[in-house]
Amino acid sequence: MDRPPESRDDTLSRKGLATVVATPSHRVEQDELRERMRAVGMSHDEIAIKVARRYNYRPRAAYRIAHGWTQQQAAGRINAHAARTGLDPHGKAPMTGARLSELENWPLPLRRRPTPQLLANAGLVPSARVGHSRSASSAT
Repeated sequence: MDRPPESRDDTLSRKGLATVVATPSHRVEQDELRERMRAVGMSHDEIAIKVARRYNYRPRAAYRIAHGWTQQQAAGRINAHAARTGLDPHGKAPMTGARLSELENWPLPLRRRPTPQLLANAGLVPSARVGHSRSASSAT
């Protein structure tokens, strides 16, 4: 029996280069997993580690999903935090869902390298700090 040709996504996933694109069924499954884990008292750190392992997600995306945020919601939180703390008081460098996607998938090929300030802004959202990303990546 002939195998169907491998898609680009299958090839990237097999090589560990999958981008974070959750299908509607994955989103529902991830929401249910997060809700079950929170119901038994598991932390966002523990949920992020499970999400990273189960779905082969990068740590930054796993933490966002562990909190139940869409990319646009997380970008809004990052922007609000940057304005509140004075890191970007005039909103001249707002985070967008698309830019957050690039940040979550960096350092994959064809992704723009984030600046240290961008990493700091994204990492300062409470419970989604850059330092937390290390724990999920080292646990996978």
